[in-house]
Amino acid sequence: MGFMEKSSKERKRTKASIKFVEKYYADDLAERASPESVWASQWAGYVNGDSVLDVACGPQFYDDALAFAHIPKKFVGIDINEANIEFLRTSSHPNVVEARTRFEKDGTRVELLVDDITIEKPEFRGRFDSVFASGIIGNFDEAGTRAVMRNIHSYLAPGGQFVMVSWGDDYLSKEKSEEKEASGWYQKQELKPEDYGRLISEAGFTIEKKGVHKVADPKAYEWGCIFGFVARKNADEGPSK
Repeated sequence: MGFMEKSSKERKRTKASIKFVEKYYADDLAERASPESVWASQWAGYVNGDSVLDVACGPQFYDDALAFAHIPKKFVGIDINEANIEFLRTSSHPNVVEARTRFEKDGTRVELLVDDITIEKPEFRGRFDSVFASGIIGNFDEAGTRAVMRNIHSYLAPGGQFVMVSWGDDYLSKEKSEEKEASGWYQKQELKPEDYGRLISEAGFTIEKKGVHKVADPKAYEWGCIFGFVARKNADEGPSK
């Protein structure tokens, strides 16, 4: 699950400690075989195309791509948290090193940016075949979601695909919630999966697939549900202005 953008209008670049990011990544790897992680990871398999944008990519940027339908020729990651980008560029973790090496051998052009996904980048309009979002859309309020969805819709080429998976109904302890929020990693919202589905449709997408996984033991897992969507931009529609 990637970095959570702040919901206020004034968003500053935040920096969790590298130790926080490294621990988060290690904990994520340790639970990859869990039913929850297996369910969540399936959504990355719907991502395809030669040009892919991963919004709020988090430290799993490379891991996400290895689960795509195929490795893109151009892969861009954006995250407002500088530590995530620093980790991806400099980590000596074997998984990250192996993935970077594979991308280099495959000739994939990788671009990593510290940026705010709620602010449109005009140079991205119509540029991507797919946009992937893991663990981020479900952390916005309604206004923030609308802003992000407008941008994502703009960035996709006609017929392009938006794929997302996110987590909801948190059971985090007060201590852990405060730690994540202080690190710019999470901020609790009250919207439900169906609300995000409505907002995706309102942004001009056609939803092709959706699903909700109810967690069997939410107190132990710290989340009550995981939800995903696959949506497509109209093939007759040009880049948004």
